[in-house]
Parts: sequence; C-alpha cells; structure tokens
Amino acid sequence: MNNFKNNKYVIREPKYQASMPAHDGEVIGPGYPVIMGSGILPEAKAWACPVMAYGTEESARMIESGKMSHAGSHIHEYDECYLFLGEEGAVTYEITLGTDVYTVGTPSAVWIPARLPHGFRVLSHAEGKFGGMCPICFSREYATKPVPENPLVLEDTRHLIVEGYQWASNIPSHNEGIGGKGFPMLMSGDLVPEAKCWICPTLLENTPELCLAINSGMSPAAKPHTHTDDEMYLILGEENASVIRIQLDDEFYTVVPPAAVYVPAGVVHSIEAVYATPQKWGGSCAVFLGKDYITYPTEK
Repeated sequence: MNNFKNNKYVIREPKYQASMPAHDGEVIGPGYPVIMGSGILPEAKAWACPVMAYGTEESARMIESGKMSHAGSHIHEYDECYLFLGEEGAVTYEITLGTDVYTVGTPSAVWIPARLPHGFRVLSHAEGKFGGMCPICFSREYATKPVPENPLVLEDTRHLIVEGYQWASNIPSHNEGIGGKGFPMLMSGDLVPEAKCWICPTLLENTPELCLAINSGMSPAAKPHTHTDDEMYLILGEENASVIRIQLDDEFYTVVPPAAVYVPAGVVHSIEAVYATPQKWGGSCAVFLGKDYITYPTEK
C-alpha cells in the first residue's frame, strides 16, 4: 500500500447500499453502488451511483413484474443529472419531469433543476447489451423530499433532455478524439442552458480497432492541466474492461472499473486509457463541476 498524498482521491470500489430514499424495487447484486459522495470522500461536492449491467433473463423478469428499482416523483434542494449510459438502445427508461413523461434510451442525459419533481422507471433492457443509469447529484450527499404543494413548474422540460452523443470536434488540453469523430458530450451549458456542469463519457465497446489503438498507445488522452473548479472521473463498465492511468500532481495511479477519481480545483491532472480488453464495454466519464470547461495547461 502506498502513502501517496493524493491516494484518498482514488476510489477503487463503490460502497453498496441496500436501499435508497424515494426508490422502490430491487437492483441485481449487492445493492446500490455509490461511487462518490461525502460518505466516501469528505471533500466531494458531488454524489454518483452508477447502476450498470448486462441485460439478462432475470432483469427482464424483474422489469416485467415491476420489481426493478424505480423512483416515484420527488424533489431535491440541489441540481441533479440522470446519465443513461451504455450501448445504443441497451436500456430504455420512462422519466417524469414535473407532469411531463418522456421515453429515453442509452446513451442520453437529463438535467434536473433543483426542486423540479422527477422520477424514473426501466421499460426494457435488451438481453446481452450492457448499460444502465448513473444519477449524479450536485451535493455532498443524497437527500430527497416529497413533492410540495407548490412545486417548481417549467413550461418547457423537453429541452432538459440530451438524446445521443453530441460530438465536440476538440477539447482544450486533449489530444485527438475517438475514431476521427471527436469527443462524445452528454451535458454542458451549450446543450442545456441551465446545466452547471460538463460531462464527456468516453465509454465504448472494445472493438478490435479500438483495442489496437489503446493498447498501442494511440488512445484519446488528456494532457496535464488544471481547473479552477473540481472535476471527477468515473471509471465505469464491465469488470476489467479497461485500465485507466490518471495523474494527480506528480503521482500516477491505474484504476479499473468500477472506480472514481476526484480532482480538486488546482490539482494537476491527466487521464489516458492504457489497456482495453477485447469485446468488453467500458471506459471513463469526465464530470466537470463548473459551468464552463476551461483548462490551464501545465508542464508538470
């Protein structure tokens, strides 16, 4: 075990909870996997719980019987973002925003302003496809409240939904993107004006071509840089799908899914995928906790 000063910011496994406020039903496995929050890292200004798996006959039966985990309408006193991650069309969800009801599938994202009533349920999970959801709360801990008599009402909730990756041709302090397409974005102030964060999930199926690029050192990577706001990297996907190398100041760490790394403002950091296991699905999801993504390159 090392004694690195930044070691506490590297979360190598989630803490499982048997239940969640405002949620009913079950998750397959040991419970709800909380990967970030003040209960895991006291300095964390965000909470994340990625519930992701392959679709199976068991999950199909749970969905059909209504036993799969779902959340009735509730509110938070802080903003939240639902991330629906995985293979295209792997999982389909019904979400409520106020009194509006929408159907969304992986990959997509929904920005949920503070005090807006919301909830979700799973409609389907294609057998053999990997995917799920990761709620991110912009608070040190997860806390819910029942819908009040006079809740927040928005005339337009449809604009809070981002369906499918929106590709950015380049990102400051990063090298080339994925397969000539750039960088996949799911949330930012450009996509949803109310959003106070920036989310870029480089989560993919490890095709032979992608494995060749990553395993030969040609994968997308961030060069050393800093921010004036905090950031976190969520390392998600199948077990041992990928190996991610992350720099924090002068220290380097390797992590595999599921894991998370918190990056406080001012800490020099970089990230790079260094190995990918063929036919598995996974990677990293950068969540920047600021309105505008601005980097400050460094020679460290």
